[in-house]
Amino acid sequence: MTGGGSESILTMMKACRDYSRYVKGICNPEMIIGDSAHAAYFKGAEYFKIKLVMVPVGADYRLSGKAVKKAVTRNTILVIASAPGFPHGVVDHIEDIAQVRQSYVTFSGDFDANCSSC
Repeated sequence: MTGGGSESILTMMKACRDYSRYVKGICNPEMIIGDSAHAAYFKGAEYFKIKLVMVPVGADYRLSGKAVKKAVTRNTILVIASAPGFPHGVVDHIEDIAQVRQSYVTFSGDFDANCSSC
């Protein structure tokens, strides 16, 4: 159990990084986030040496599955989506992002997805 939002985010990021390193052998982890993501993800990326792959959100301030799909690499360990997002209070295209993740589980490995609720 964690005691707050940032702590929860950091704990999740470390667990994903460690799992990806020890189970999947990924030594240069990457995390895909929308440019509207919560600041704790930026902090965690620095703490845990995870490369941030920042993708722009759309005109509706929402991260799309299409943008995520373009950013995925073999080093992707984590995709961050928000429901609702910081700072605009809108929900990312969660279903589209989940479909992108599912296609990678089926065809070329997998990565974790986290849906944050700020």
